[in-house]
Amino acid sequence: MRFPIYTFDLTPKRRFKRIANVLRRHWPIANDISHMTAQEILARGLGYRDFHDVSQSSKNCSPDAPVPTLPEVRDNVSTSIFQFLKSSNAAGIDDSDIEGLVMLLPLHELLAFHSFRQGQTADIGKKHSHGSKVKKKKKSAGAARGVI
Repeated sequence: MRFPIYTFDLTPKRRFKRIANVLRRHWPIANDISHMTAQEILARGLGYRDFHDVSQSSKNCSPDAPVPTLPEVRDNVSTSIFQFLKSSNAAGIDDSDIEGLVMLLPLHELLAFHSFRQGQTADIGKKHSHGSKVKKKKKSAGAARGVI
């Protein structure tokens, strides 16, 4: 299942790109990966062919798109990392290394996990006519864990 990614998630230094950067920085083997490679791995883990597919799909992402649970997303990202490591013939990495890496990723920050996304994704970051910036609703600790 594709995880809904919105254009807001793809803005510089935001959600998707930040998660890819965390993936790159904490890569579990000596051979570093580029930020673009990290984005490709993350894109596949979220159900897309590649980062270009994520970018194109985000333009038409429906606010009502079904959202998998956080554990399901983590499992898919783990699988994507495992497949990348296998295809690059990386040795010495076990499941606990991959699981630890995935737990570091701030996947919960993606907009689809936020309860306010319904009907409000178009307003995030826009200014009202009186010039004040639209603020995101605060989420409770329970809402942040609601998908776990």
